[in-house]
This record gives sequence, C-alpha cells and structure tokens, in this order.
Amino acid sequence: MPSNKYDDIQLNVRDLLDAQAQRLPTLASRGDSSDDLTFSASLLSNLELYWMGFLFRSGLLRRLVYANLSLDWFNEFRQYWVAELGLRPIHLPDFFFLRGIYRQRFQELEVDEAQGGPAFLAAWQKPANIYLLFSYQYKRALNPLAGYRVARYLKRGARICEFGCGVAPVATSLDRFYRNKKWRIDCFDIPSYMLHFARWKFRDRPYIAVHELDPDNDEQLTASYDLINCLTVFEHLPRPLATAHHLYAHLKPGGYLVFNYITSQGDGLDTASALKDRPDVLQFIADHFEVIEGSLPLDGSSVGTVIAKKRATKLPAK
Repeated sequence: MPSNKYDDIQLNVRDLLDAQAQRLPTLASRGDSSDDLTFSASLLSNLELYWMGFLFRSGLLRRLVYANLSLDWFNEFRQYWVAELGLRPIHLPDFFFLRGIYRQRFQELEVDEAQGGPAFLAAWQKPANIYLLFSYQYKRALNPLAGYRVARYLKRGARICEFGCGVAPVATSLDRFYRNKKWRIDCFDIPSYMLHFARWKFRDRPYIAVHELDPDNDEQLTASYDLINCLTVFEHLPRPLATAHHLYAHLKPGGYLVFNYITSQGDGLDTASALKDRPDVLQFIADHFEVIEGSLPLDGSSVGTVIAKKRATKLPAK
C-alpha cells in the first residue's frame, strides 16, 4: 500500500500516468485555441491580461500572493492533490511546509547517466521530485505571464511546441490570455509527476496535446513548429547536441527557439553530458540562429533566456 502521509508520498509515476490515461476524456478533434471562444470571453481575457500586467509590473501581484490574498494557484493545486492524486486534503500552511520538506529531499537526487535511459528516468520519477510540483506552481503564482515574452512572435494560427514542458507554464499562460490567436500547442516531457499534472490541467483543452518523451530517443517530434520553447531543459539532457539538431529540424523557416542553458556542475539532475557538450550546442545555435532577444555568450558563462530566429542558411565559417 503506497504511503499516503503528507510528507512521505510514495506514488508510482508509470501507474499514475496509465490510470490517468484511462480516465481522460476522448476528444473528437484538436481544433485551435479559438474554438468555442465567445467575443465576451475574448474581451475578458484581454482585460485580464492588461490587469495582470499592471499587477505584475507594479509589484502588487507579489504582495497579494505573499499575503495569501491571491489563491487561484493554490486552489488549482489542491484540486489536483485531492481529486486527481487521491491524497489527503491540503491547506495553505501545509503547502509551504511540504514544499520545504520535499526541497530537502530533492537536493539529494542524482542521475546516473552510465546506466542509460532507465536509470535516467528513475531519477526523475523518485518521490522527492514531487517538490517540483510545489515549486513550479508557486512560481506560476508569482509570474502567470510566462507566455507574454513569446506571444509577440506568434502569428495567428501558429503551431507551438513546449519541449521539456514540466508543468507547462508557457502553455498555461497562452491558454489563459491569448486564446484568440488560434494556436495549437504540443507539450513534451519524460514521464514524471509534472507531466501527470500538465496532462490533468489540459484534460479539456483539445488544442493542447501533452506527449510523453522516451529519454533514449532523440527524434520524437513529427510536426513542424513556428516556435519551440525549451527553457530549463538543456542542462538536464543526456544528449543535448542531438536534441538541438532535432529542434532545429522541426522549426519552420524563420521559426523561433526560446531557450536558456545554465553553466552547471553536471551533478544532481544535471547531466555530465550536458556540461561537456555545452560549447558545441551553443556554437550550433549561434551558427544556425539569429539572436532576437537576450545574449548568447560563448565564453562558458550561463545563458539566460534567449529568443533566436532560425536562419535560412548556416553562417559561413570564419
């Protein structure tokens, strides 16, 4: 019998995903984000975007969250925790207590690349990874505008990929504020607690599809995209250069890659391969993309969020 203690949740990720797949509704057609979107709903979404932008830029949103006066993020988490995971009811003080408890355990996790895909996957499916649900949900509370940065580059009818999506903050933001853009999103990640959460969250959104990635397969995308979001991903990959080539191949001409790439030590859940291949990955991106926002240093320093546009041809060698 799996433990159902607040601070010692033991849930098998594969079992969770398989059981969830049996419950998910069958959606007749994917359509796009504007399907069934009324004029009034679109107007309210735009008004909410401007209001949220004001709250965020003024610092009022952070104050409201810190004062526990803005709780939509927690209500969503509690619904998932109780109704989807079948765990005991959770209250706001419990959330912060458990976030700290699971954070302590999360920092002890290590991925063993030498053992291949199964060991890599096992590291990301250990119970301590539940911390990521707490962490990213609270980050979303403090910044619900993760899609704002990329929305300006999305033409109507765009096809978007959130690769290594986690809890899919970009898809969440675009769904909340930009449905009138008529886009479709594919979210990809390895089987994990976060993927389970994302699939539950978008269960009634036919225009947002959530897909499992096989960590041993570097070529799993089949569609071509106008924009691929790949944030907080490269440092965790076992073969980041192969992934960079694959993402490039599945971007449409003139499409955008949104990514970052920290300088890590290759420990914990960061891979030694990602550290070793980092210069080659960044050089490949520099040769095949034009940086539109951010900077792409090649001196070994961390790369913050970059928006880069796919070049028609590779830059000539110097």
